Amino acid sequence: MNIVLIGYRACGKTAIGRLLSERLNWPFLDTDVLIEQRCGMTIRDIFADRAEEAFREMERRIIAEVAQLDKHILSTGGGAVLNEDNARALKQRGLLIWLTASPETIW
Repeated sequence: MNIVLIGYRACGKTAIGRLLSERLNWPFLDTDVLIEQRCGMTIRDIFADRAEEAFREMERRIIAEVAQLDKHILSTGGGAVLNEDNARALKQRGLLIWLTASPETIW
């Protein structure tokens, strides 16, 4: 079983993920960071150079991979669970927790 943090960007998924990782002594993985590491470019650059469709395909592959792990804290990009395949994969072995924040906090 994994703990999967979902929610809009800047709502605290990374900060809370790191705290949970320390508390539970489980590894923390951020799917956006994994995408950037594997592509050797920022998400902003991926969107600019390859378009959203290419980013979403990379995101889908990364999520399919990390969803198979056990006892991990996973943080996804803001739109990751809008894809049914991503949501299904994450739910199979994870407890999804939707983090929210006020627009003022996100800004």
